[in-house]
Amino acid sequence: MSLWSNLLQTYGSIQDKTGVAPLDKEGNPQIKKTLLPLFHTTIPTNLHVTLDAQGNCISITRDKDVVTIIAPCTEASMGRSGMDPKPHPLCDQLKYVDSTLEPKAFESYMSQLSSWKGDNPKLNAIYEYLSRHSVVEDACDRHIYESQEDGFVKLPKGEEKVGVRFSVRIPEDDEKNVWEDKRLWELWIARQSDDTMADGKDALGGDFHRQAGNYPKNIVGTAGNAKLISTNDAGKHNFVFYGRFVSVDEASRIDSVTSQKVHAALKWLIRNNGTLTDKQAITIWAVGGMPDVTLPFGNSYEVEQSAEEHLTDSERISQLRLDTGSDYARKFGQIVRGFGSPDTLRDHSRMVVIAIFDAATSGRLSLTFYQEFLEKDYLECIAKWHEDSTWPLIRFESASQEAKTNESEHVRPVEYFGAPSYLDIVNCVYGSGERSGASYTRLKTKVQKQLIQSMFSNSALPREFAQAAFNNVIRPTSYDKENKWRYDVEVVCSIWKKIYIQSGKEITVELDEQRQDRDYLYGRLLALADHLEGGVLWKQKADRPTTAVKLMTNFVARPYTTWGNIMDQLVPYIKSLKGSQWFQNDIDEVMSLFKDGEYEDNRPLQPLYLLGYSHERRKLQKKPLNESE
Repeated sequence: MSLWSNLLQTYGSIQDKTGVAPLDKEGNPQIKKTLLPLFHTTIPTNLHVTLDAQGNCISITRDKDVVTIIAPCTEASMGRSGMDPKPHPLCDQLKYVDSTLEPKAFESYMSQLSSWKGDNPKLNAIYEYLSRHSVVEDACDRHIYESQEDGFVKLPKGEEKVGVRFSVRIPEDDEKNVWEDKRLWELWIARQSDDTMADGKDALGGDFHRQAGNYPKNIVGTAGNAKLISTNDAGKHNFVFYGRFVSVDEASRIDSVTSQKVHAALKWLIRNNGTLTDKQAITIWAVGGMPDVTLPFGNSYEVEQSAEEHLTDSERISQLRLDTGSDYARKFGQIVRGFGSPDTLRDHSRMVVIAIFDAATSGRLSLTFYQEFLEKDYLECIAKWHEDSTWPLIRFESASQEAKTNESEHVRPVEYFGAPSYLDIVNCVYGSGERSGASYTRLKTKVQKQLIQSMFSNSALPREFAQAAFNNVIRPTSYDKENKWRYDVEVVCSIWKKIYIQSGKEITVELDEQRQDRDYLYGRLLALADHLEGGVLWKQKADRPTTAVKLMTNFVARPYTTWGNIMDQLVPYIKSLKGSQWFQNDIDEVMSLFKDGEYEDNRPLQPLYLLGYSHERRKLQKKPLNESE
């Protein structure tokens, strides 16, 4: 199946939601997330004109905030651009509905409304009012705009693009707002539809009645003018049709109603299921039934929470977060894959679509990644990713109301085993700088796309990103907070664990006391030095980084010579602990694992050293204080 046929099938599954606005946390309708009726769009409005049945103005008000409404449109007005933009048939910008601003635009609007209004009382009232009155002048009479001494009304800059919506009070008609009147919706859809016999199928798989003449824009909200389909290439170059097609209709056989359905479904999916970063939209949905699926972007805890929403009580596994790393990885996979439920197994027969859209230019939207899976294969990819990347991590959750009151703490760290989120990985790749701005956003879009490709095409994680993240965390002094740096260290360990596993190298979650890799052993030595000095500084209540942390960059570049410097600077701390025999014993144990000549090898360390550092440090943290003093 293709993107278009999947969207057409999805529209059939969700069309009963047409016109139903989801509510936000405060209970307010989110109009932009509504599945739009065919041949309708959303427009922002600020002016509200209320009329009576005879077309007399009752009131005009100007809203403080923009009010987004659902308004009927034509194919031409939905995708309007260029020198001759077409008006919407009912509610539109001020320059279209006012007779004094742009005569050509007003004439086009009134001509369209005249041909549609028939005997509908609301449409006739609006037509009569606009034929006899100026919205601007009536608004001026109500002190919304100011007139000059010569009587001319000078609008503020850009005011001609303010949206206008109408209400008409008709006796025995409870719905006065024309943008919420579903009978008007149906009237307009019927006018735009073609009920003649179908002439076969179109290129998207729907019945072909009438060729679509223009295609919607504003598919991705952050790239409002970008279209996914465009046939507007009839200029002097004619690149699309040159040598192959005579006309646009031959190049693009797409039915008008089918075009409306697939674009309405795509907009709804992006606004409700999409992840937006700048002009990039990542959309994942299930075809057939409800489109909700477990999303891959979060850390393991968040993905598990998302997966559990789809499970029955009998499928839930208690005490999961308290298990060891290996058990967690196994049980995480069970939850994500669906743990023994016939209902879940049945759901796994659905098709899941992953699509990434991006606007390279302001007018064109591209499909930059597309893949289809059976749901069981899709979940298998997510489970495999999180199992391979499992590492001891920390997440932050809001503290209870009691804790906030008593301890003035609003978040608290919670340890868990799992994979980091996409955002954690992006932040590590970017480094310690300000994580905002254009350069950060560009990197984020690029890394997210690469992570999707890697997770769902079973390809290796891009080395350039992993190496960039490693290069960032071996410079701890570039971070403004040590906790932030330590968090990134564990995320980078998770990244490199997956890379090593993909290359066939075995990596455990806990310390491997028999491992003899030079890089790993040097990491363990650095963790021992860090722990010894850190313990003394903690007792002294000194808030400064340890020598091991300060010299980490040099240690990675020249481990043998830098280790000697670190040991020299540890002498006062060792004396203060009266020899600290445990430290010397642990150092001797690690040194005994070096193969001949590898300890003296002064070449730069590879990322495996960071895993050894993390493993040893975690082991030391688990020891009671009296065993490491």
